[in-house]
Amino acid sequence: MWGSQVLDNSTGVPRAELNMEGKYTCKATSQAGTDSKEVRVSFTTCPFCSQAEGQWYSHWGNTLSCSNVRSPADINCASTLAEVLNLSSNDIATLDADIFSSLGHLDYLSLSFNKLELLPDTIFTNLTELQYL
Repeated sequence: MWGSQVLDNSTGVPRAELNMEGKYTCKATSQAGTDSKEVRVSFTTCPFCSQAEGQWYSHWGNTLSCSNVRSPADINCASTLAEVLNLSSNDIATLDADIFSSLGHLDYLSLSFNKLELLPDTIFTNLTELQYL
């Protein structure tokens, strides 16, 4: 819900296209009762990345796919809500130890086909939800 407007009223996994920033409420009702949670949505501009909600290689989630990235600074604009980050097929040679520190919701990270040879020991420390690398 956004304000009083219902964006998705279905069973299963809800999907809604969000075009406005602000507070949204997710409300679930079942035989066990009703529960709701408020989330704040804000959009960021990331010049090297395209952002989407939906399926990416059989994975659902807040997806950020970046191309022409040559420096870690190019992805500093990544949303902290990103669940999927595709950095494959870039010219990335090095990554700072804290590059992913604010991306605690990532569960899918692709770094394939880059020029990486060595990663800092602590680079994945804050990625507690990471399922696929």
